[in-house]
Amino acid sequence: KHENLDFVLGSRLYGRTRSLYSLLKEKFSYLGTLLTTYLINIMYGKKFSDIIGTRLYRKAVFKNIHVKSSTLIFDFEIVAKACKAGLKIKEVPVSYKPRTYKEGKKIRPSHLFPAIFTLFRVRVFDKD
Repeated sequence: KHENLDFVLGSRLYGRTRSLYSLLKEKFSYLGTLLTTYLINIMYGKKFSDIIGTRLYRKAVFKNIHVKSSTLIFDFEIVAKACKAGLKIKEVPVSYKPRTYKEGKKIRPSHLFPAIFTLFRVRVFDKD
């Protein structure tokens, strides 16, 4: 069904019925995902389950949104700016097999604080 969406979030957690405890017990690295997703939900009145999953967006929609981050923090900034701009966003479930650090996983626990800072910066200070 064509919904004229601006942004689609592919969620690894959408529709899961397991408890938060069992999810964190299985994969503790989801803690950062859950925390940043919770912050986006609180800041923008959303009900996302996973803002770090895959993303698909129309390039033209972002011609007026200027992203400052060029590192892994880009992922957090682009979602925050899409929410702030009031873009039409939908979350869909995706199947996902997580990579290990040996296989090329790049995001690390040390990215959590810059990600949180970026979410607050976009919400409070950024004009676009």
